[in-house]
Amino acid sequence: MAKCMIKDRLDKETERRLLDDLESMRNSLRWFYANKEKLKEKYENQFVGIYDCVVVEYDKNPIVMLDRIRKSFPEKENRIIIECVRDYNLLLASVDSVAVDVLE
Repeated sequence: MAKCMIKDRLDKETERRLLDDLESMRNSLRWFYANKEKLKEKYENQFVGIYDCVVVEYDKNPIVMLDRIRKSFPEKENRIIIECVRDYNLLLASVDSVAVDVLE
């Protein structure tokens, strides 16, 4: 019900723009996962900001990167996806190691 009420409040141009933005973000996310192995060569263990299937920013610190994105791309900041280029197994191993250290 709420979904319909929100949709009824949007004019057609705004609705089209939002749908286009969502589609662009979806495509960028697909591109990220399809190219993750290649991205590791340059960005391993770093966060990347992707807009229209292009890496526009990267950093090991996501807060610092987000700050730069806000300054460099103010009109696009909500359409840039942020992902970490890392093996999830490595991430889980790191978390397990910390947990073991804390428990011992």
